[in-house]
Amino acid sequence: MVGVHFVGGWIGSLAIGFFATSQVNAVAARESLFYGGGLDQLWRQFVGSGAVTIYSFVVAAVLALILKSAKVFRVDDDAEVGGIDIADHGETAYDFTPSGGSGGGSAFAMAGLGAPVDADGKATVSQKVAG
Repeated sequence: MVGVHFVGGWIGSLAIGFFATSQVNAVAARESLFYGGGLDQLWRQFVGSGAVTIYSFVVAAVLALILKSAKVFRVDDDAEVGGIDIADHGETAYDFTPSGGSGGGSAFAMAGLGAPVDADGKATVSQKVAG
């Protein structure tokens, strides 16, 4: 989520400060840096992105504190040990078995990170995590 929403949002917002032009968007307050408008539009985008970042952090922190005080912030011990993927989704995110996946093995097995195999190439120990 951070890579998509936070970083992508900042890059997209700052890109407006570099590339915006009133020729394309008549609502644009100023020309951007690359179109002779100076740093004004870039600065406006930076301040706006900073304000949204601070607002989002404060709202998330308040919600986390509320959930923590209501004792619903953490999962129970059994779900944590068994795997939250199984508790929440009913499946695991990663299949460590050499026969998992489609087309002849999982990515782990293809990279040589699967279970030990005997002389016939059959797994001697299953490394499936849970489920």
